[in-house]
Amino acid sequence: MLEFPGLPKSIKKRAFFSMPRAAVFADTDTLRRYGGVAEEGDGGLSVLKYKGWSFDSVHTKMIDSSELDRLEADVCGQFEEKLHIPPMIFGNDVMSIKKDDCINAREPLKLNINARDALKCWADQHSASRKEESPPQIVQVPYAKTWIEKSLPSGVSSEAKPEGGESSDGLTINDAVLQRKWDWTFCSDYCCTLQDDQKISMYELGNTESGTVFNEALHPNVYKSSSTGVNYDMLREHQRTNAPILYFDELVLYQDDLEDCGEVVFDAKLRVMPNSWFILSRNFVRVDGVVVKIRENRFFHAFGTDRVYLEVTWKECGIGSGMKDLPFVDINPNVLRDVNKLSQMVPPTQTGFYSFMV
Repeated sequence: MLEFPGLPKSIKKRAFFSMPRAAVFADTDTLRRYGGVAEEGDGGLSVLKYKGWSFDSVHTKMIDSSELDRLEADVCGQFEEKLHIPPMIFGNDVMSIKKDDCINAREPLKLNINARDALKCWADQHSASRKEESPPQIVQVPYAKTWIEKSLPSGVSSEAKPEGGESSDGLTINDAVLQRKWDWTFCSDYCCTLQDDQKISMYELGNTESGTVFNEALHPNVYKSSSTGVNYDMLREHQRTNAPILYFDELVLYQDDLEDCGEVVFDAKLRVMPNSWFILSRNFVRVDGVVVKIRENRFFHAFGTDRVYLEVTWKECGIGSGMKDLPFVDINPNVLRDVNKLSQMVPPTQTGFYSFMV
């Protein structure tokens, strides 16, 4: 599977090891030759105007503790569980793409990717209706029971026995486990946000029948199809011909070390080429000795056409002690931090193909 081909080596290195604090443009002569215009945005040069589209990004520092508290109240306040959000969030950063006019859609397409909506989609899986239909997958590390015994909540005594034994307060270790029945890996099914405020998740898209609009009231121009619309031949041709990248941007939405049990990173990369643009957004979760999850969204548009295509792929496997109901893959520990290599090794468990009319 093509990951993010065609990037110059300097950008590849920068994209993998760090997050650029501003978008990367082609030089002025190259932009002029292809008809692109670079403009000032918030915080400096950040907007590319090209072939009827605007590509923009906002990069700021991680949100501080007061912003984190406000965001947590907004994202988690309505749920039974005592959810919390990861501490490392770029909550004010946004990657956005806008069509200047309509071809066949009812209104110009606006698409953005941001941390707040990604976390909202993660939290939504804990709603009563969602839990009844499809409970969130709860990951436990091998030493979970021992850890819970050592950090029992108020009302559970240290005499409580594992595996259902009652304490003098009438609660059990299993009660304590149940109080932690939420997805602490921050694994989100977020795809994107349309028209500024319409967050789109795989849960919503997955309930769509092929060839139909997935939600007429929410957004009438989103369709499900039976095969991918991403033109990988065009992307490979760009790589073979060494055509320039007019604009490159990378966004990290949030990340965390999961209490030293692994890592989670949600990021997105955008590149604009002379004939098309392409986004790869990815939510990567690794819980050491248990599981690897990779949720990937690939967006593709060929300039001059009336569709933006979205290909969603979820990949999961057990590692170490593993998880029941997941395929086990024996992965070299040296590879476990390289998400690009892991993406080639971890088997897909779910796919979906969609298009947005422009």
